[in-house]
Amino acid sequence: MTIVAENGRAFTAFADPNRLEAHMKELSPADADLITDFCDGIRQFEQFDMALMQKKPRELMDPGDWLEFNRKNCAVCPAFGQVGHDVRAGICRQVSGSPCCAAPFR
Repeated sequence: MTIVAENGRAFTAFADPNRLEAHMKELSPADADLITDFCDGIRQFEQFDMALMQKKPRELMDPGDWLEFNRKNCAVCPAFGQVGHDVRAGICRQVSGSPCCAAPFR
């Protein structure tokens, strides 16, 4: 997916975290550290295994199914928090000039 701003600059949301990281750093070199952290978090999700969710509908999964799902995926749980933190930090930086916009993200 590509989003083009009014000034003609384009952001492409690449599925490959390496391409996404390089592209984002081209667009905003000043945010390189934040972009690296964000993309490192995305890379952690490459280990996330959703196969169990395709075997059986969630409403039919029993405690054993959920235990197996969590056992396979618990390694990526910290990534959920890291990506959320990085997105929030980026939003705060972008809207910091506007107190009414920034307040909900602090």
